[in-house]
Amino acid sequence: MCGVLSCPRTVLSLDSSSLIFVSAPGQATIGPSILHHHHEDITHHIHSFLILCSPIPPDLLLSGNDGYFYYCYLLTSSKDIAVTSGGETIILKLEGVIKKFGGLVAVNGVDLQVNEGEILGLVGPNGAGKTTLLNLISGIYRPDGGSIQFCGEDISRLSMDRICRKGIAKTFQHTLSFPGLTARESVMIGSLFGNGHHASMGEASAEAEELLGRIGFPLERIDMPLSSLNVIELRRTQLARALASRPKIILLDELMTGLNPSESAEAVALIKSLRDDGVTIVMIEHVMRVILGVSDRMVVLDRGEKIAEGTPDEVVRNQRVIDSYLGERYA
Repeated sequence: MCGVLSCPRTVLSLDSSSLIFVSAPGQATIGPSILHHHHEDITHHIHSFLILCSPIPPDLLLSGNDGYFYYCYLLTSSKDIAVTSGGETIILKLEGVIKKFGGLVAVNGVDLQVNEGEILGLVGPNGAGKTTLLNLISGIYRPDGGSIQFCGEDISRLSMDRICRKGIAKTFQHTLSFPGLTARESVMIGSLFGNGHHASMGEASAEAEELLGRIGFPLERIDMPLSSLNVIELRRTQLARALASRPKIILLDELMTGLNPSESAEAVALIKSLRDDGVTIVMIEHVMRVILGVSDRMVVLDRGEKIAEGTPDEVVRNQRVIDSYLGERYA
């Protein structure tokens, strides 16, 4: 969760100057400009807000119908703020994101939002910009234009390590990293350096073993070097390392590549269980039967641009998607 307390509300907008929301049965609009009108001496301390279920103080009472109101509690950072829209909490939002490599525009003005607790499938032909987009979100690349907001905070210019500690983890297409480390040690990196929990070596070791066991890694090989593991074991190690950072959202880049149908089915069940545990998932996958079966929504990229978005049913019926990616078997 992004830290917004559970209470009936629909947040209409959130920025540095105002928080606008509707509550039932009351409604109110509150922000620094309004608070400034009543409490000029505290305006310079205002950085962000947290919605609290509580009656509004009489001196901040604004126009609205009779009933319960909410008020804003002053915070010092916006890292725990999320915006809601249509009953869904937006955990990640991209607006007009652009990435260029010389004369090549790899990502061209992409708008995207990810709702908390959903599985979003990202598909498209090779070279469409899918991996580049995940690399922008995770901080591997910085955008040349547009913005990336996570839980209401602009993370467009943050480093990879800061983004990871804020709650975004990523797996990679290439599985072999730290070949001299064991599977346990590789996952411990996520526990020790991927979040702000300051785990001890013993705690990190125990957590690594627990996570590797959860994702189906053979525990008799947990202390084997990565260089001796097969592709499936490497992918599971990489996923466990990402989970060890305790992410709010995890970006999966072709996690199921090289898996047979039985292994893919196990991976799908695991991804759904992660979502059930509260982890939001954005995943790239080329195996359509897998991505269609696991995604709540899908986004299609082609030549760096978003060409379609919707439920799996809507996407496979989109003629532009059929023409550019799926082929006539879906027509």
